Amino acid sequence: MKLNEYMRELTRSQKEDLAGRVGTSLNYLFQLSGEFSVPGPKIALRIEHATGGQVTRHELRPDIYPEEGEEK
Repeated sequence: MKLNEYMRELTRSQKEDLAGRVGTSLNYLFQLSGEFSVPGPKIALRIEHATGGQVTRHELRPDIYPEEGEEK
């Protein structure tokens, strides 16, 4: 699932909570969800963890995180 799709389903409070769990600002999450910025590897992993795997690191950074079973 894309980050913007995931965030669209959340309330403002849930979005703020997600930003806190990722360790970033809500504004930065909006930049990422609008694809105005590309997350670093650590942030991509944190987003995957904070969303329970609904938004994967591969979805966020396919250039450095291949899908399971794929090679770089």
